[in-house]
This record gives sequence, C-alpha cells and structure tokens, in this order.
Amino acid sequence: MGKKTDKDWAGINSKLATLENGELRALLKAMFDLSTENRFFLVAKFPPKTRHSKALEMHRRRVVEQFLPRRG
Repeated sequence: MGKKTDKDWAGINSKLATLENGELRALLKAMFDLSTENRFFLVAKFPPKTRHSKALEMHRRRVVEQFLPRRG
C-alpha cells in the first residue's frame, strides 16, 4: 500500500460527507466482505446486542493468541 497522508483522508472524508445512508451502509458492507480484519474491526466496534459477550470473547482470544500462542 502507498503512504498514508492527511490529504488522502481529506478527500475520502469530503466524499463520505456527501453519501446518503444507504450508500454508506453499502460501502461498509463491501468493506466487511473484503477482509477478515475489517470484519473483526466492525464487529468489535458494533457488537451484536444478543451476542455481546461472545463477540468480545472471540476478539480476546485473538489478541491472546498473538502474544501467547499455543504450543503443541
């Protein structure tokens, strides 16, 4: 990926401001479908109300495994 700049974000931010609700939801859905990282981020940011603790546990395990991997 290229170098991230404030100018890049400024252009994206100004475009986002013009999107309607449905367009913004479609964009987020496309990002959700694009990668596992995006899915984890969005689920952590907007956890399901009925599975809140389950969602948090999934992310907690993922972090723990990064620092304390299972040894076989």
